[in-house]
Amino acid sequence: LVYWDYLVFQLMAGHHEAVVYDRKPDQQDRKKPSIFEQPPASIYDILSAQNVRYVALRNPELKMKVLETEFLSAQQDLGRWTIYEFEP
Repeated sequence: LVYWDYLVFQLMAGHHEAVVYDRKPDQQDRKKPSIFEQPPASIYDILSAQNVRYVALRNPELKMKVLETEFLSAQQDLGRWTIYEFEP
């Protein structure tokens, strides 16, 4: 069930076309590295290019990487998920 959690975010957003993933949400690509494993400058460029406003993370290692940035600030914890606001 955990893998399919992304569908909840799609439904909650209400605008399915506005949801952007760090990798394709399919069985083959889910093991690929997340964009959040890249250096902060690369993360910033990717989020800016896609006009991202909020980021939701569940992975504890990725949450630690976000602490290295100055442009993502935690807004809310929802169970194992944390919502961050992207501030370009």
